[in-house]
Amino acid sequence: MLYTALTSVATLVKEMLPFDERVDYALKVSTIGIIAVFLALTLIMLILKLMRVVMDGIDKVKVKRNVRKMKSLSDIDSLPTTQEPSSDDELVAVITAAIAATLSETDSKSGTTSGTSKSAFRVVSFRRVGSDNKTEQN
Repeated sequence: MLYTALTSVATLVKEMLPFDERVDYALKVSTIGIIAVFLALTLIMLILKLMRVVMDGIDKVKVKRNVRKMKSLSDIDSLPTTQEPSSDDELVAVITAAIAATLSETDSKSGTTSGTSKSAFRVVSFRRVGSDNKTEQN
């Protein structure tokens, strides 16, 4: 129904107006359409900039909150602890126990433990992980 009304109006305009007036009308309609599109794009751009400002403000508040939390945690971490650092002997004992547990295999038929493993796990070497590793390799 709307389509037929528009086509009938267009037909009336074609028949009633001379060519130069129809061109003038078409240019006005096109100009109004282009201006409307650019206004809509400008509005979207302004909304996006406003959202960025709001989000940056929210991020700054979150950063300040996290800094306060980190300061409180660093205050807690700076308290003296009674736990002694573990020695290398304890570390070797833990690693050896883990390897022994991995390599030991219980025979399901007899319930005995064999010292050999049929798994693909094999210890090749031990080395420290971290910044000390670079100095030890050189």
